[in-house]
Amino acid sequence: MRNVRDSFVHFVADNIAQFSNGQTIPVVALFRSVANPDGEKFKTNSVNISFVGESLSPTVNTTIVELDVIQSDELTAVDWANSLWQLLSATFYTALKDYSQNPSAPVAQGTNIFWNVNSVGFKPIHDDYYFRYNCRLVLQSHG
Repeated sequence: MRNVRDSFVHFVADNIAQFSNGQTIPVVALFRSVANPDGEKFKTNSVNISFVGESLSPTVNTTIVELDVIQSDELTAVDWANSLWQLLSATFYTALKDYSQNPSAPVAQGTNIFWNVNSVGFKPIHDDYYFRYNCRLVLQSHG
């Protein structure tokens, strides 16, 4: 499942610029770690990616991912959510790679991660301090 997480985060981070009209959109993977106690906290002015559930199977594994666009400016949040929607709707898969040995030279695993394009949608989440748009997707990979 680590490969699914790493591959999806890299897919978003490496490709979001194509859909952002030249804007730089920071992408942050949120992971819990004793070494980094703030690693699971939302980062403002970023696309935050967190993984909230996994199910292993001999045939198809599933991972639930949440994408949260969090911005201090409402119109920028809308633009970023739209850019992310365009990216995730333009395709329905990405290659599964292993980044654990050498992150700068990942090894292709010969299969893909895929998601339902029709499930890509962002809903506003009210907050008094920033503007947030959330999308929850189920990622699937072969077991």
